[in-house]
Amino acid sequence: MQILELLGEIYERKLRNDLCHAKLMVLNTTNSNSLTPEAILDFLIGTGVTVENIKITGAKEAIGSFSGGISEGIGIEEGVILSSGNIADAAGPNDSDNTGQALGQPGDQDLDALLENSNTTNTTNDAVVLEFDFTPENEQFLFEYVFASEEYNEFANSSFNDIFAFFLNEENIALIPGTTTPVAINNINATENSAFFRNNDRDDITGELPFNTEFDGFTTILAARGFVTPGQTQHLKIVIADTTDGIYDSAVFLKAGSLSTLPPSPDARLTVDPKDIFSIEGSPGFATLQFTLSGVNKDFINVDEVGVFVVDDDQGRIAGVAPGQEDYEKLALTGVRSKAIFTGLSRTISEGGSQTRLLNFDAGDKLGFYVVANGTTDMVVSDTPGSIYQKPPQVFFAFPEENPDGSDHLQVTDNGGVFTLAWEDSLTDADFNDLVLNMEVVQPARSLPLASRRQGEIQKEIIDLSGLEEGAKVTANINITSHAVLDNTVGLYPIEDPQGTIIDPLTGSKLVPSDEGYAVAAIRQRIVEFDKNGGGSVELADGFYAPFLIVNNTAEQWLVENPNNFPLLDTFAYFPFLSANGGSFDFEHIALLGDNTFGFEDLRIAESDFDFDDMIMQINF
Repeated sequence: MQILELLGEIYERKLRNDLCHAKLMVLNTTNSNSLTPEAILDFLIGTGVTVENIKITGAKEAIGSFSGGISEGIGIEEGVILSSGNIADAAGPNDSDNTGQALGQPGDQDLDALLENSNTTNTTNDAVVLEFDFTPENEQFLFEYVFASEEYNEFANSSFNDIFAFFLNEENIALIPGTTTPVAINNINATENSAFFRNNDRDDITGELPFNTEFDGFTTILAARGFVTPGQTQHLKIVIADTTDGIYDSAVFLKAGSLSTLPPSPDARLTVDPKDIFSIEGSPGFATLQFTLSGVNKDFINVDEVGVFVVDDDQGRIAGVAPGQEDYEKLALTGVRSKAIFTGLSRTISEGGSQTRLLNFDAGDKLGFYVVANGTTDMVVSDTPGSIYQKPPQVFFAFPEENPDGSDHLQVTDNGGVFTLAWEDSLTDADFNDLVLNMEVVQPARSLPLASRRQGEIQKEIIDLSGLEEGAKVTANINITSHAVLDNTVGLYPIEDPQGTIIDPLTGSKLVPSDEGYAVAAIRQRIVEFDKNGGGSVELADGFYAPFLIVNNTAEQWLVENPNNFPLLDTFAYFPFLSANGGSFDFEHIALLGDNTFGFEDLRIAESDFDFDDMIMQINF
């Protein structure tokens, strides 16, 4: 946009903003003119944390508490609100298309960096920041939030890209579900990631608006999950800002009590209802569920993958969307508490693969299950067209109304607290033995296997040792098995964060998986590699690590043959992050078989048998 045009648009927006009139207050807000930083943070603090060094930066009217969010349609009743304008302007009814005001505050450099990483050169204004140190008693917390804006919908996908973030120890954990993309106007709207968007724009809707809030659009209830080390001090920074100009404000609503790290529930137990929705009952706290793969009946092409997700109620709704309604599949597979449990191979994995996983959920959670027939979760949520696959992956849920054939694909048996989930992936034989797993509560609750806590999330076949004390090391004993004809190489390389960022060892610059040169820089800094007859031990320090596969070659020879990382049809070096895998389409080559156990597919997408057993890497700590 030319400078004069941009200035003209900003002036027009300000003129329209100045004409907006007063409205009836419904949502109740109290800003920091009346609340101390400690009082504001008290709304967010739950159990299992202690807080210190609280700091607020920005206009006093831009941060405070709220109540009455349910009546406004936001979905969160009370908590803390941060805005790039006056928080009082959030209250409905929506009688203006352009509410907001410039507060004359500076932007935020960390948000500017996020915009720059998203190929946006604009800078932020009117930032408000809530930051503090906290010490957790347990290892994870979950912030539930809603992002809302007056920029919707007319300024979506423009330079007015308002943005916010949760920085946990400098890592942004407020991401669009199933992606590495920060939440912003241009990233969630009526055309981009619309499954997470709620339209409230009077220019787009005939008749009565569906929601009472002043904002013209907002997200579904999203969640930012943080993994932390018990007993160690952590730093959290929550920040929101306008982009380009300072008007047409945005806000983030944070659920009260979100900052909690729960203890184990001493009496957690599982129950199941007629819809095959499982409930975790018991005293407040977390429960550890143990999943054991007990049977796979597949031919020698393709795999099935089973996953679990948290639902809102006994009807299986997610963010108000019921099974059978549009967007349900995407919400189920990409939720922050959705997990791929494991992939069932077409042949036994007893030679080298774990068949057990431990996952933590909270008492009170309700769980739904799905199976991906002939594929994996990453295959389903990627941009790869289904027509590319010999057998396109298809998702079946525990409840028939969400299944494309309207049929039941799951049979559940209660064996005295140990539940058997038997899946049918096609109904051609209806034998319900294509993938069978057992599930039970493990008491007392166990610690998850070291390094496995992020595994099963979208594109998270990684090793997470960030919970170790700084400078600490552990020994990883690595077993390799192979059913491949090709002489492949597998190994591990260090990454800076769970999204796969690396530091190029030659230039010192940061590279994300989609960047040119990523593959070569990643392989250059490998710390261990094995051929199909290999295996051994390596010491790993605190941090993150990702597996890689090189097809029919050694790492050193691959680097000689690929000095410029120029992919014609494929790179022939593969990573958990699909955008690093080159070619015409991103395609998954690494699947999760169990805790700290990865299966590799070595063939290109047009040739693949998708069996993920060409190489198997099992890591024991």
